[in-house]
Amino acid sequence: MADALPNDETNGAEFVRLLTAHQPDIYLYLRSLVLDPEEASEVLQDANLVLWEKRSEFQLGTNFRAWAFQIARYKLLQHQGQRKRACRCFSDALVDELMLQASEGETALGEMIEDLRRCIAMLSPRDRELIGRRYAPRETCQSVARSVGRPVRWVYKALGRIRQTLLECVMREAAARRSK
Repeated sequence: MADALPNDETNGAEFVRLLTAHQPDIYLYLRSLVLDPEEASEVLQDANLVLWEKRSEFQLGTNFRAWAFQIARYKLLQHQGQRKRACRCFSDALVDELMLQASEGETALGEMIEDLRRCIAMLSPRDRELIGRRYAPRETCQSVARSVGRPVRWVYKALGRIRQTLLECVMREAAARRSK
């Protein structure tokens, strides 16, 4: 379904309606890319500002949700770049796959989140604990390394392996769902 907003300033109320209606989807999209809810909320606020500033650029007959997701993704990448965190939540391949899935339908993102939850549940207890520690609020790879008594390099490698496992699992789940 395409949402349309004429490009004149008199339709600010319509833009607010579209933005408000799509807030839960945008938040869930961001939340699927970062496990820290505070970080997702912060990026959502930044994305909302950009959406508001660019409201006159929204093209009549295009999909508001897809446009908003694109801006949210750029804000997330900018946010992660500014923080210069060596440990990113997911690879660009997974982010791109989530973007593709989100633009294909209203329920795709929710299904991907459920797939990720199932995949996390299938991890070994040690891997689940490590990923849970890393994405707890205010945790870094350095603080996780200190808490588990391992070198930081070990944490990076372990998280990379876990992320790859999760990516492959989520992709398998999505492929299985598409083949049904």
